[in-house]
Amino acid sequence: MTWNPESSKDISEDEYKEELERTDSIVLAAMRVSMDSGGIKTSNRFIVATQLYTRLVVVSMTYMRILPFNRYVAIDGHHTDWPSAATLCRSIMEAYLSFFYIGLERVSKLESDFRMELFTYHRNSEKYKYFKEGGSEELLKPFRENLPKDKEALGKKADELGLSAVHRKRALSGRHAHYLSRDEILARIPFGTKEVPRFYTFFSYQVHSTPLAFMSQSNDRGRREPNPVELEYLVFTMWLVRKYLSAAVVGMHQLFPHHYRERVAATRGHELAAAFVLAKAELASILKANAAGA
Repeated sequence: MTWNPESSKDISEDEYKEELERTDSIVLAAMRVSMDSGGIKTSNRFIVATQLYTRLVVVSMTYMRILPFNRYVAIDGHHTDWPSAATLCRSIMEAYLSFFYIGLERVSKLESDFRMELFTYHRNSEKYKYFKEGGSEELLKPFRENLPKDKEALGKKADELGLSAVHRKRALSGRHAHYLSRDEILARIPFGTKEVPRFYTFFSYQVHSTPLAFMSQSNDRGRREPNPVELEYLVFTMWLVRKYLSAAVVGMHQLFPHHYRERVAATRGHELAAAFVLAKAELASILKANAAGA
């Protein structure tokens, strides 16, 4: 089955299980690549990219374990938790955007350094806001001393890059890890991503437990029993997880081709080689289905 979210339809239990098995294969492939990624020697920028890849894999493994009829957790096979699946799927999409932004997009050294410094500035700004809620003055003092200096240094680098006033303000606010908006990052990804804004919003209703989420509960929906609507929603999430996790696997090979070639040669790593082949084929299949539904 090549499922396309642009053509909505009722999903049978058998079709759901087929999608589940296909998604499980991609998660296992991504885990195989993660297991063979130890010992990579690279710059800080790409170390952060591997951290994001690890996050993608870990969250995807948890995601698989909450799906109905999964083969990992001995729970009632019918247990259906669509809100949790939506929450984890959104996290996976967000992680891929950061992975692309910091690791895959080809930018100048000046810009890559700026992006890394902005990550650090945002992290420390968030720490400061958190510690202000109950931290001691001794804990807060380094942030109060260093954040203004970091902001000034970041501003000088933003000027060197010639950032627009909007991007400069966004970067220096301390509220954003990326100076580009989500839509701007999506526009730079070299394959179609038009589904992300719509599904991101749809999943956000579940993340934040809005009335649109909980008032959709009925005698059939939202009561852990499988039903056609929520099975279809779960297949939405599986399609997105496969797409962005496959893209991340392909991205890891693009970042570290020599490392993985050496690993395959040294360990006769047929599973590792097969993981890359599977991810590349899955991404191509999804993009083809995407284009057909455009």
